[in-house]
Amino acid sequence: MSLPWFSIIMPMYNRAATVERAIRSVLDQEFEEVEVVVVDDASEDESAKVVEAIMDERVRLLCHTVNRGVCPARNTAIDAARGRWLIMLDSDDTLTPGSLEMIHGRTAEAPEQIGRLLFNNKLDDGSFSPQPPLTEATWDYVDWIQWTGMVGAVSDCVHVFRREVFERVRFPDSHAFESRFHFDVAKHFPALTYPEVAGNHHDDATNRLIQEDPDHRRKRSLDQGEELAGLLQDHGRMIKRHAPVKFWNLVGQTASAFFSGGARWRGARFAIHYIAANPSNLRMWGVMFGGLVGWRTLLWMQKARARFNR
Repeated sequence: MSLPWFSIIMPMYNRAATVERAIRSVLDQEFEEVEVVVVDDASEDESAKVVEAIMDERVRLLCHTVNRGVCPARNTAIDAARGRWLIMLDSDDTLTPGSLEMIHGRTAEAPEQIGRLLFNNKLDDGSFSPQPPLTEATWDYVDWIQWTGMVGAVSDCVHVFRREVFERVRFPDSHAFESRFHFDVAKHFPALTYPEVAGNHHDDATNRLIQEDPDHRRKRSLDQGEELAGLLQDHGRMIKRHAPVKFWNLVGQTASAFFSGGARWRGARFAIHYIAANPSNLRMWGVMFGGLVGWRTLLWMQKARARFNR
């Protein structure tokens, strides 16, 4: 069997209601040099059975015996992938019709030094992500940093990676999100961005994260604190220079993550650094107060704030 041009990397946790839609959006494309590598991250519903029922040799299912997080699930899929280019697709999202043929044309003409291609998403309400939408451009490391400082809260893109990227850069092996990963990729590999819409980002999944008890959330927060601290150590100087607002947001997020993870003195170090530069920010004063009292107090404060902002 010849190697596919694309491998679709699809982590999955409790997505029985949406994963078939995601897979069908790939299999129904006219472009057929593709495989779908699904990694079930110890789902507690019928997700794995839904995938197993799809009778297509281009679909492969791998299973974790314990829940390890979305990034380790991606790493498992990447290790098993055989394609030249790897497309990240969540199990509640879809590719747009004709997108694989379009992306194939873009990847076929990409210079060898290019490690990543980025395309726009369409949201369920008809708007687009990211905001502002991507245009045709070539980005280096500084361009990526400046974009992260400019883009709003709506920032999801369709990411297409040359497989050689993962010989140098990996997703975190923890419950952290890929905060540092994208900066690491940008440092080593230039990217091409395009205005085409390649994916549909849906909001109908019932579980955006694993349903957590407080102790599990504490562990995930600590993992995220470690990831963000590593990001600031490796890229903080450049981020502060080229996207200072982004830099201070990351410092604040690191403080909050460590406090939520129970690492109060590590959280305090980042909080004090933030407050020294932004003394009028009352929210960070509140985060530091709650975090020093205890992570459960901070968790209660965060929930109360979320309810107030609804």
